[in-house]
Amino acid sequence: MSEYDDKTKIGKRESRVRLYERRNIEDLGFVMSTPEGRRFLNRILVDCGIFRISYAGGARNEDTFFNEGMRNVGLKIFKEIDSHFPKEWLMMRQEAMNEEEVKNG
Repeated sequence: MSEYDDKTKIGKRESRVRLYERRNIEDLGFVMSTPEGRRFLNRILVDCGIFRISYAGGARNEDTFFNEGMRNVGLKIFKEIDSHFPKEWLMMRQEAMNEEEVKNG
């Protein structure tokens, strides 16, 4: 196999990775473009505990580890939203606050 073939393979793989990453960002943008999608993602982020500490207290390290794993997933999602859709993130949080006000009335 020649050096040219290696570079061609690497270039094709990098192109596929970029396409995959771009598609993931576009998918997230589609979800963030609707109130329903923003509500759904907000529920996931809240359930993942990105707004609270992971420590469960006492000798219950398993609970702390579990909480930290959930939080890690939520933070990964948050990072994608914040990096690519900061306006929609602010909109999502405002909508969530408004919904809380209505719920707690």
